[in-house]
Amino acid sequence: MNDPQVLAALKDVLDPEMSINIVDFGLVYRAVRTAERIEVSIGVMSTCPAMGVLVAEARTALRRRFPDVAHIHVELDMERPWCPDRLTDEGRLALGWVAAPVTPKNAPRHRATPRPRASKAIMPKVSRRWTQ
Repeated sequence: MNDPQVLAALKDVLDPEMSINIVDFGLVYRAVRTAERIEVSIGVMSTCPAMGVLVAEARTALRRRFPDVAHIHVELDMERPWCPDRLTDEGRLALGWVAAPVTPKNAPRHRATPRPRASKAIMPKVSRRWTQ
């Protein structure tokens, strides 16, 4: 089971190509914490040129959040391929794959008013007689 506090710390790490944190992007495969050790396994999308940067930034974020933990081990998991099913709902929203749910914070502040119907007063007069 992934540790929620470790995942929260890893949300500070952004994938450099997608600008989405690695948790919501589905790159964190395992995040385990004990009193003396943290172990994290990060997946990558094929041969990512920023693999080393992701590992270093993950270590830095974990060290900042858990300064008392003696051992922090972050490894790359090259065996399991990444797929879009690993995205969280927040990741899908960040990529624009789903519409944002309407909440009180983003709800429209006014009701949409219906379009006025065209009245006879503003409609041009149409003759029924054909001119030749």
